[in-house]
Amino acid sequence: MTLAELVWENPLLIKHVRSRLRPQQLYPMMIVVAVLCGLVMWGAYSSSDVSETGAAFSMLLLIQGGLLLLVGTSEIANAVAGARASGMLDFHRISPQSPVATAAGFILGAPIREWVLTAVTIPFSIGACCTAKPGPLGGLVVFVVLIASALLFHTIALLVGTTTPTSRSTGGPVALLVFILHSTGATLPVALFTVVPTAMAVMGVERPGLIRDTFYMVKLPVPLLSLLHILPMLALVFIAGVRRMRSERVPIYSKLQAVAFQAAMAFLVLGDVLGLAPVEGQPSFGSLIAIYLLSISGALLALACTPGAGEYAKGIWRARKQGQAHPGAWEDRAANWQPVAALVGIMMVAGLLASAPEVMANGLEKAGAVLASLVVAAAAVVTVASGRQAFGLRYRKAGAGYLGLFFFVVWVLPIIVGALLEASKGGLLNSSSEAMKYAWALSPLTGIGIAGNGEAGMVLAMLASVIPAAVMMYLSREAEQQARKEAQEGRKLAA
Repeated sequence: MTLAELVWENPLLIKHVRSRLRPQQLYPMMIVVAVLCGLVMWGAYSSSDVSETGAAFSMLLLIQGGLLLLVGTSEIANAVAGARASGMLDFHRISPQSPVATAAGFILGAPIREWVLTAVTIPFSIGACCTAKPGPLGGLVVFVVLIASALLFHTIALLVGTTTPTSRSTGGPVALLVFILHSTGATLPVALFTVVPTAMAVMGVERPGLIRDTFYMVKLPVPLLSLLHILPMLALVFIAGVRRMRSERVPIYSKLQAVAFQAAMAFLVLGDVLGLAPVEGQPSFGSLIAIYLLSISGALLALACTPGAGEYAKGIWRARKQGQAHPGAWEDRAANWQPVAALVGIMMVAGLLASAPEVMANGLEKAGAVLASLVVAAAAVVTVASGRQAFGLRYRKAGAGYLGLFFFVVWVLPIIVGALLEASKGGLLNSSSEAMKYAWALSPLTGIGIAGNGEAGMVLAMLASVIPAAVMMYLSREAEQQARKEAQEGRKLAA
């Protein structure tokens, strides 16, 4: 695979360039963007404190972010979903073009107009940097991080476009995700995947919240810290996009890739939360942040590497043809038991390491609370993975609806009931805050925090998460046995 095949000889990229850079559409938009940038420069430099605030650069960065991160991301998701709905994506899959080139064609081609419009803003940004904050070097650093962040969200949009069931308004949810992540400013560690912390750092703006400029207790520049988070995620998400370009039926990740993704997440999260060194006598939420983030990633990755009923049956047929009882544990068409165990193990090791400073500062009582929260989180991941496998094998496409109903009743409904109990305190039900905590302990979404803080309901939170996990594991095993029996009978009938 050469650079020419990915870029200037890429037919998909050439198609997008010809369709999205038509002069009658491009030139008016270039004029509009240039006029807006000129107005920004004029308005900023008419103020006497422009050299102190860097208002021009901030406004231009907002325009650039809107073009690349909101409009460009939506364009990619809509283009991929439209090609999938029309059947063109299947044509690209059977064409001689490689899946890597197809993914690159969508990522670079669909937002090509937004990249050109962003290029129009660059001369204005250079002028703003050279005459005020953040200076030429600071402006260059911000733009590098902006490009890396834009490519990450564009790759996520590619993946979303290949997985959504409908082609209408596919870009809306992705744009909403981009908006939410950037709205956090620098208050949450996930903001490091955006350009916001870097822009605040080079502008000298104080960053409130949980982001620190340390990684594994080593002080690093914020731009380098952001790139350290963005680039590994960009590579891992791109791998998933390439797999979806290759085939519609394969899981988003292979089992080994899912484990590698979880290991990378654990490495990044652990490096971030260890910067939140606790002060003796004061609570620290570093371990809870790590457990929540890694349990979410573990659940999503378990879903991403679990095969559907059709692929599982094909795996059984292929294994029987090769004289084996079932596929290899790490094959794409095998059940998800081994990768789920690895995902949970990585989460638990990272959670224990993240809690080490807190345990040393607060004693063994904190260690028990951390272990309880890890049990709840591990059971939640197992419930998601086993439920996906059980309902998918037993009910096929209808399984997603039944699984969603299960999680609403078991995970969401207790939170609603707890909120109602708290709202009615002293009223008709005469409930107390303890009742709310016990209700919330029934849901792993809040039970992880309740157990991690050692609050009332810690034991209930563990039981309420372990029991559904055990039930789902049993149902998953039963569904596997039934699917193997049906696959064997189907093969006999076909013979």
